[in-house]
Amino acid sequence: MRGLDDFAETHRGGNEMRPRILVVDDEPTIPRMVARTLGSDSYDILTACEGDEALGLASREALDLIVLDVGLPKKT
Repeated sequence: MRGLDDFAETHRGGNEMRPRILVVDDEPTIPRMVARTLGSDSYDILTACEGDEALGLASREALDLIVLDVGLPKKT
């Protein structure tokens, strides 16, 4: 089973682009903790605290992974 570090190293055929992760939670500290845990050296991490904001980012950005609070108000 491949881990996130393996994914970051081999993603997009060795090209300079890093995997992009969107972290969404209505509690503002959660996206910051997840971003800090994953680290910004291997990944481009975007965060959103509202469903509308997350949908906007997901429609505009090329994302590789979305970490989502399934109990997010307004857009569940």
